[in-house]
Amino acid sequence: MNHYQHPTIESATAEITDNCRLLLASDGAYEPHEDAGHDLYTELDDGPLTRTVRDFSTLAIDTART
Repeated sequence: MNHYQHPTIESATAEITDNCRLLLASDGAYEPHEDAGHDLYTELDDGPLTRTVRDFSTLAIDTART
């Protein structure tokens, strides 16, 4: 908590609507997006799931490297 300014385990709630997706990702996958200000709702559009997951992961890696 002292180092990262947030708890190790966090939770959030959101209203469920049609065609929702649940993302369970490690901090290595979502933090590069969050740190770069990417809109995760846009990144996780409703395209084919395999491509969406691959693109999300690839963008996280590319963002972390830059």
